[in-house]
Amino acid sequence: MAPALIPLRYTRRAVVAAALVSLTAAIAVWSNRHYSGDVYWLLAAGREIAANGLPQRDPFPTLSEGREWHNQQWLAELVLYGLHAAGGMLLLSLAYALVLGASALPLLLGSRRRRPLEVLAVWAFLVPLLIAVMDPRAAGFSLLCFALLVVLVDGERRRWRVWLIPPLFVLWANLHGGFLVGLLFFALVVAGGALDARLGRRADPFGRRFVLLGLALPAMLVTPLSFAIFDYLGALSSNPLLPRLTYEWDPTPVHPELLLVVALFAGFAGYLWWRSAPPRPLEPLLVAGAFVVLALTAARQLVWLGPVAFYLLRRLGRPGEIAVTRRLSLPALGVGLALLLAWALWWGPPPPEAKLMAPLAERVAAGRVEGRVAAPTGTGSYLLWRAPGQRITVDGRYEQYRPAELEAALDLLAGQHVRLLDEWNVAAVVTPNPAGAARLTRAGLRVRAHDGDGYLLSRDR
Repeated sequence: MAPALIPLRYTRRAVVAAALVSLTAAIAVWSNRHYSGDVYWLLAAGREIAANGLPQRDPFPTLSEGREWHNQQWLAELVLYGLHAAGGMLLLSLAYALVLGASALPLLLGSRRRRPLEVLAVWAFLVPLLIAVMDPRAAGFSLLCFALLVVLVDGERRRWRVWLIPPLFVLWANLHGGFLVGLLFFALVVAGGALDARLGRRADPFGRRFVLLGLALPAMLVTPLSFAIFDYLGALSSNPLLPRLTYEWDPTPVHPELLLVVALFAGFAGYLWWRSAPPRPLEPLLVAGAFVVLALTAARQLVWLGPVAFYLLRRLGRPGEIAVTRRLSLPALGVGLALLLAWALWWGPPPPEAKLMAPLAERVAAGRVEGRVAAPTGTGSYLLWRAPGQRITVDGRYEQYRPAELEAALDLLAGQHVRLLDEWNVAAVVTPNPAGAARLTRAGLRVRAHDGDGYLLSRDR
């Protein structure tokens, strides 16, 4: 169709969609002030896959070298490494920000028949939750897949779209382990719809959802791991050290400000359900309640509340129409694009976060250490990227190490279990712990460098 014949309402809708994506991407890229160790781990893994294919044994020179390696998120690693190879950290960051921006697009399109102010309010709720996936990481692709699923499960409009769900799970299972959350959401929608049909609250039982749920289960096995994907997920979820190692695995009740987020979501769900026309469906209430429980288990699970809030608005919100004039949408699009351009030209990619002790790690990378380097997990991931071949103790793959082994590697940084210096042939230590550095000097190491974030110690050879 010639551009002149495209109906005006579609061009306006496209401008509104582009404005939303660009603004969300701009907020994401400007809010990310540093890179975590996960970014460098993903790049190191992607480089390994690009060079040698997908390994079944751990190829990295850590304490886990040679062990069976279940690399479930291999596709995300390869994509991020490919972006970096094409345009460095600049292209990687911009492209990833657009992935986060694109995650809002299906949610907007799915809610276009709802009141604009309510859609805007839910978007404003979604954006702060992106902090959980702000760094380039596999979980960002998971958020996009979840947003697509939220729209695809609606079988009351364009019913053919539901058949895209199994292929979506095939893709998702190769990107990130969050596909299990998607499977939970889909199962809740199916179960809730069946309950509503049985109680007479829904005219269409939509029986093919059960067929699609049955297809989604084998779809997630279409990965190089196949059934071994459950070994990976089990090893990750059963690690008792996760809350000690990373904030995102803290139980949500530990942080009162995060409880407020859950309370806002629960209040919004209750408000929408109560004002909906009777007979009120139980399906959205069941979904909302389950995700409130999920969000309370760990801080990282709060990110799903944004897409689910859009789902609730789509299912329960009052009818309306997003009819934003070009006087608003075009300037909004211009602001979003200008912010992205300004970031690319003047601000640029952020530095590694301070706790990685990147300057000290760069000293290790500049002169190869003859022996193993003991370092925190994030610094280990950074070294895998910056110093290929350098032997280290551990990196950020917590599931790849035995809990006792991982705990001992971290305790060594505090100057404990110094016998491991000999057992693991540790020739250098990068630690943020001043007391640990003092103990290690008494064990025979010397401080070679020190800055505000940590110490680099090594043995005399």
